[in-house]
Amino acid sequence: GAGMGSFLGTPAPKTFSEQLRRNGMGSFSLELSLFVPLVLFYLLFVFLLGGIASVLLPAFTFSGISVLYLFCTALCFATYTQLIFSVMKNTGRGILLFVFLGLLMIIVGGGFLPYAFLPNVCSGLTPYLSLSACLAGFRKLAGGIVTLNDSLLLLVHGLLLFGALMASSAFCRKEGRA
Repeated sequence: GAGMGSFLGTPAPKTFSEQLRRNGMGSFSLELSLFVPLVLFYLLFVFLLGGIASVLLPAFTFSGISVLYLFCTALCFATYTQLIFSVMKNTGRGILLFVFLGLLMIIVGGGFLPYAFLPNVCSGLTPYLSLSACLAGFRKLAGGIVTLNDSLLLLVHGLLLFGALMASSAFCRKEGRA
């Protein structure tokens, strides 16, 4: 994700963005042209991971709910990655923030330590972190009990992140940063 994000962190050349504006394509089209390959990258990665899991874990099967969950996971990860790299000015800062926030969400979401060892504040923040929702869904997916609610929760997280991405894109373009 960070490697694909480093591609996103490089600003579009002025001639390219000027050509897009002349042809009637605004910042939304530019963000979408960067977002679609990122979603495809994460879809490939997540379904490859799901294929490996179906071989190694007997409880994991490719059902409609599990495919929907994997798609929502890819959409959420892609939106998170593009949001981070759209906000940062350069690739190095984007990678640092990407890794730092990812580790923070894994720690707060109970990825390293069980909730019993974490402060109560962490368990209160867990429902609002997209990565902790992904971890909880992956735990259920490995056990074969992922539900539609898990997919919808990730879809809501992805849509909220996408809204933040569009707002930050409009703000950054208005400021003249990108």
